[in-house]
Amino acid sequence: MLKHNVTSAAKANLTEAEAMARSALVKECEYALHLDLGSGSTYTGRAVVTFTLDDTVASTFLDFTGVEITTLLVRSHALGAGLAAEW
Repeated sequence: MLKHNVTSAAKANLTEAEAMARSALVKECEYALHLDLGSGSTYTGRAVVTFTLDDTVASTFLDFTGVEITTLLVRSHALGAGLAAEW
């Protein structure tokens, strides 16, 4: 579950070099988004990102400029609260 504050300013998290390196590894990327806009300046949502990683030893990352990630699943396994906070 994602939370985002509408008034927060978006910032660039991804450098051009990172984008180029990631594009060489990540293929067949798909996004499914569900947003609950509710009322006020905060909304919640769910983002499902699926992709193929060409090099199974390589690492990559996802950008998130929202306020909070309350649940994070990797390969259908929930990461602990401490690990989710690092994302």
